[in-house]
Amino acid sequence: MTGFFALLILPVTILISPIVLSLASKQESKVKQKLRYVFQISLAIIIALAFLNWETQGAGGRNAYSLALDFKSVFLWLFIAVTFVQLALLQLKNYKYDLLAAIANIFATFLFFASAISISNTIGQSLVSPAIITVAMTALVNNVLGLVLINKDPTLLAKFPWSQEAVDYAKTHNIKQTKFQKIATWVLFSAVVVFMAVMLFSYFSKNKVETTNQTSQIPQTSVEEDISPDEALAKVRELTEVKDYLKRVPNSKIDVESADEEKNTYLIHVYEIKNGHTATFNWYNVDKKTGEITAEFDFEEGSE
Repeated sequence: MTGFFALLILPVTILISPIVLSLASKQESKVKQKLRYVFQISLAIIIALAFLNWETQGAGGRNAYSLALDFKSVFLWLFIAVTFVQLALLQLKNYKYDLLAAIANIFATFLFFASAISISNTIGQSLVSPAIITVAMTALVNNVLGLVLINKDPTLLAKFPWSQEAVDYAKTHNIKQTKFQKIATWVLFSAVVVFMAVMLFSYFSKNKVETTNQTSQIPQTSVEEDISPDEALAKVRELTEVKDYLKRVPNSKIDVESADEEKNTYLIHVYEIKNGHTATFNWYNVDKKTGEITAEFDFEEGSE
């Protein structure tokens, strides 16, 4: 899904750039106030989305506030706090406070991605849910809103002529780009093109490697006639105590930790991440040939 959004960056940027420049060039107080309202609504959406599941695609995942409490992530707490501060600054309806809100949003965007990466590394899986993806996109859009809100150059559209009308206006009023603007335009455009090229290369290279790996594993499995790791996981999942545990603990996980070539077994770990630590329910050895399962800990009926 991350790759999907990255691939949309170039076409979306090209489509919305004239609109953004047109809005940024308008200096009327009513237009600025409307932009301020949109910025505030966007920040309020982020705060509301923080109450939804940020951890998983399905139900049972933790929201932003729970994650901040469980992992004591200073980045995530700061992101939430800065978002509230931005709302307060925009209420003051003053240019210098608008400028502070725009700068704060750039800082908040960094905090958001830093906290998401930090927590993902701690729990051993990426934070992926519709809510957190929406927050990521909203935070990026807010940077554009902030820059549009604080712009004070009414001739901005003429300096970046996206239409014949803008070109004619620039000629009539003798408006030209400064040397810095010309360099910035080409640098930013080149950066977007290079970024898209790298993302496309990475995306198709990854798919090619995954396809090759899947193809190479098929004959190997059929020759050895061993059960696969997925089959071993499925067998453990069918155990009565594991079924009960998975129902009781929505955030529980079940993974193949290792394969013992000498004993010809898979080691399956059933556990949950609790308060930043791994809480093990049990370990299971699954024989690759017979599928026989041996538990490391004895399970007693009714035990937690």
